[in-house]
Amino acid sequence: MLDKEILTDFQTETATLLAELSKVVEQLEEASDTFPAAQLAEFSQKIDRVMGAAQTMSSLEAGHAGLERIGAIAQICKGLGYKALECKAVTLVPLFAAFWADTLDVLAELVETLGDDAANKAKAAAFASVLQNRLTWLSGKVQAGSGGVELQSQLEIDKILAQLGK
Repeated sequence: MLDKEILTDFQTETATLLAELSKVVEQLEEASDTFPAAQLAEFSQKIDRVMGAAQTMSSLEAGHAGLERIGAIAQICKGLGYKALECKAVTLVPLFAAFWADTLDVLAELVETLGDDAANKAKAAAFASVLQNRLTWLSGKVQAGSGGVELQSQLEIDKILAQLGK
């Protein structure tokens, strides 16, 4: 079992990163005519820190479903951040940002409930189908707006979504 102090430190640090990410997303939601490469890179790097910390913590306690859920959602967000950079379509940035805004809220709830596996699992399960629908919708928008660039393979998405149901 993870040391309570280590878990609390993870929750505190992750909450700080999520607050910083929310500010970046707010800037992205108001994207102008200039492609916000710097903000997208910042988003991708910060969400990578959340993902890495969750995966590292999960390795300390193999099978910790709450940490695996956080890591899985952060992995999706990170992949989308780099995909947004690759697309270079300023018109798509607010769509990515809207997705991330909702997802960051869910991540914050999952971080808060890390000590209560039942509550954590319920929040993740409630979000899994919404996440899948939003990814499908976003994928269609990205393909239409970026010359056919795909987000992630359906197999990768299905694998990540399966982690949420643990």
